[in-house]
Amino acid sequence: MTDLRAAVGRADLVRLLRACPESAPALAHQLGYRVQAPRQEGKADSSPGAAPATSKPDASAPAAAPLPPAHIWRVAEEEQRALPAATPPERPAPLPPEGGDVLAIPPTPELTPWPALWPRLFNLIAEELPSHAPDVPRLVRTLATGRPLTHVPRRLRKRWPERLALWIDRHVDLVPIWADQDAIRWRLDHLVPDLVEQLERPDFVPRSGQTALLLGDLTSLPRARQRAREAEARQARVAALTARPADVPGWRSAPWQTPLAHAGTAETRAHRLLALVAGAVYLRPADLRALRMTLPAAEADVTTELDVWQHRDVAARAPDGMVLDPTVARRWRRLGLDAQDTLARLHADLPLTIRAAEALVGSASPDFPSALAYFEQLLAHIRAGDLAALADVARHTSAQLASAIDRHPELKETISQLWVAGHPEPDTAVPEGIDPSKASLIRPGEATDLHLLHAEGALRLAAEPPQGIRLAGLRSTQPVAWVGQGGARQQQRLRE
Repeated sequence: MTDLRAAVGRADLVRLLRACPESAPALAHQLGYRVQAPRQEGKADSSPGAAPATSKPDASAPAAAPLPPAHIWRVAEEEQRALPAATPPERPAPLPPEGGDVLAIPPTPELTPWPALWPRLFNLIAEELPSHAPDVPRLVRTLATGRPLTHVPRRLRKRWPERLALWIDRHVDLVPIWADQDAIRWRLDHLVPDLVEQLERPDFVPRSGQTALLLGDLTSLPRARQRAREAEARQARVAALTARPADVPGWRSAPWQTPLAHAGTAETRAHRLLALVAGAVYLRPADLRALRMTLPAAEADVTTELDVWQHRDVAARAPDGMVLDPTVARRWRRLGLDAQDTLARLHADLPLTIRAAEALVGSASPDFPSALAYFEQLLAHIRAGDLAALADVARHTSAQLASAIDRHPELKETISQLWVAGHPEPDTAVPEGIDPSKASLIRPGEATDLHLLHAEGALRLAAEPPQGIRLAGLRSTQPVAWVGQGGARQQQRLRE
């Protein structure tokens, strides 16, 4: 007789006992089960004629709580469906041209106009030479004190130096003032006959009898006081046109911009500018300057620019521009302080993908419908088989677009599919609002064997049989995509 215990479980035996109590022993024997003898509650007396021992219930013991009903699962029906014949999807319309140039460098507004800047710069580096005109006050003081007049004192006149060492600090922390450095370098090249330019900090060494001018931030220059002592020992002069006001012994310094920002602390001023910057997917140094200039002078100046550029929330920065961390940018965008009109004007020369992404994450943009249509068309190309070519675009834009779900919940499915297309790794952290179950629409997996399990009081579907009672083995009739969220792939729980 065939052993049926591999196909019939104890749940079927329970159903037999309920349906046919009189014939249950015979059927159980055919299923491979046997009736056990009843257990002896107490130890029987072996002496002949002794009465059987009986156990008395303990009246002081509390009554046992009723057990909760148990769910016993059973596969009652199995059906295999044939998939319809696969039809190739219709080819979507070509994507519009990107246009623009992400590496284009727009002109940066002047930090300080040249007519207001050159007097303070001239006082820093000017040479003093005797003129032909006598210095009358000095001449009178000499004669009045009765000292001998050995020579006629001459008045001193100032001029631009004949030779100048120009120290241009091109550290990445100072990218917002690089354009201002270039503008002053061009001016001095026409004013100083012998101009020696040095761009690296290790080369900022004073020479004997030399005049050196630093263009940068004196507060962040390493070994500033040591360089001043070296200059004094070599009878040289060091001066600085500094973005942040500084008072370092041995240096003659002047602020690049007259400091006017005094409202709140430096941190609160930087946070206000960050709220404007967060509306941009990609920001160039000129854009940062233009956004800062939309704020009152008392709330932001060049030091605020540098604070934002060097902020911990910046995910990437380079001479071309900077990108905020998408998760942090989402928090700033929720404040609703984005300057959408200003960004649209500043980024008119950028590629279409960047402009469309900024139109979706902004609070209110007239380009919202066209931007949404562009990303839906991009998604249609991905589903049609262009995933490899568009994966990078989907990865970079979808992380930023997740914040658009806060204002437009209807975009959740579209943005989730874009995010899945750009993030194939199963252990990637999923942003708030993204639905990773859309993976099967973008990147279906291969057909696989599945296991139906009874574990932890619920039905579970797993690719590998973990701990639990296996009810059935299934073979998928269509591709199955397993999605992981912040960790390894997990077995999927079914609704009861």
